[in-house]
Amino acid sequence: MEGTQNVNLLPRVVDCIDCREPFIISPGERHFYLEHKLKEPLRCFDCRQRRRLERLQGNGGGNHDS
Repeated sequence: MEGTQNVNLLPRVVDCIDCREPFIISPGERHFYLEHKLKEPLRCFDCRQRRRLERLQGNGGGNHDS
């Protein structure tokens, strides 16, 4: 994508909004989110997987935020 090729992204440490554990968003992941115009995740990988599974099982509660 134009405009993001020369950007040096650093790893970012974020506290998961569900489990409160810190997780790292790698430079490659950050580039992916930027390139696809997506917000960076607010939840760690495990909590994101848990939410996806809950939604697939019908336990999502209708809340469709990040």
